[in-house]
This record gives sequence, structure tokens and C-alpha cells, in this order.
Amino acid sequence: IKEHYENNGPYDGIIGFSQGGYMVRTLMKADILGFPDLKLSPGFVILISSAIPYWDKIKPIIEGDYSSPVLYIYGSNDPITKPFDYCICPRSDTTVIFHKKGH
Repeated sequence: IKEHYENNGPYDGIIGFSQGGYMVRTLMKADILGFPDLKLSPGFVILISSAIPYWDKIKPIIEGDYSSPVLYIYGSNDPITKPFDYCICPRSDTTVIFHKKGH
């Protein structure tokens, strides 16, 4: 990921769907996860139905502010993603959109 970002980036924004959203969240916290050389500073992040496996274990690592504004998009009938998942990023420039469909 680091090599691709260095060779092709920077990017205006990063989008992650489902487990890809989890991956984006993890990348945005790479510095505290022990990867200080991987510095992503996109202008924005979009997380769509961003599933978080092992919620109890991972929440303390990925919660808190990100360096970029975040747009969360969730389906109110999504059986996989819990609606509270968006609450881990309390930035003032965070937007949450719910739609009536599922995942």
C-alpha cells in the first residue's frame, strides 16, 4: 500500500466499502498502529457500510479523530454494520447519511 501510494498518490480522497472501510480506518491510524512511514492525508474519506470486525478489540485503536473529514453512509436495514459504528469519529466535519436499504 505504501509503495502504491508513493508512486501514484497523493489522492484527493479515499473510499472504503464494508471491510474496505475498515481497512481505510486502519490506514488512517497507521502511525499509532506501528507504521509511521505510511502517512495518508487525503482531503476526505468516504466510508460506506464500513463493517468493523472484532469491535471490542479494535475500537480503542481506531476510534477518535482522523486527519481528514469523513462521510459515513449506512443502510438502516444493514444486517452486518451496526449504526453506532460511525460514532467513533467525533470530528465536527463528520457527516453521516442513512438510507433505507441494507448493506
